[in-house]
Amino acid sequence: MYPVCDLKFYIESEWMSMTILALIPFVWFVLPRMNLMLSGFVILAFFTMRLIQIGNSSDKFEKRITEIRRITTELQERNIPKAMIERHQNDAIHNTLMMSWGLPYETLILSSMDGKNKPVTALLLFEDEIKGKLARITEKDFVSPFWEQSYKKLNAHYFRMDTVRPYVVLNDSFSINTRYDEYRLRQ
Repeated sequence: MYPVCDLKFYIESEWMSMTILALIPFVWFVLPRMNLMLSGFVILAFFTMRLIQIGNSSDKFEKRITEIRRITTELQERNIPKAMIERHQNDAIHNTLMMSWGLPYETLILSSMDGKNKPVTALLLFEDEIKGKLARITEKDFVSPFWEQSYKKLNAHYFRMDTVRPYVVLNDSFSINTRYDEYRLRQ
């Protein structure tokens, strides 16, 4: 049915472009030949079905933003500006987020928007990824699952990050995990 992957979400997102291509002949050739009342009913039926689908799937996206807010609030309350959260197979946080690669950006933007002037960033990584990142980064780097870059490249007007303290490694229950200290370039 589906190829082996984390989520069907990535495949389903491609259906939109295929739907648009499939509907072009319908809109171009069939819809103009229908009477006005019937064509209006068909268009209304399509929109109604889509709105029902959006309503049915909104719950998982609400859980996603709630989880991102929970992570952001937890880091702000504990005064941890930069965190790497250790991910495990079938991780509950990852399953709720659906796609965890955007977490560093989403936590940074959400925490910068809340007006507390305590921006935080977090990313969810497996153990081997954490070890590799800790060996390469400094306190002045913004880390995503794909690359590391200097905070100087971020707009300092919106994102005033802590460039003194290093990333803190947390386990999935948000306890500080010290077993990664040996992988840091500088302590």
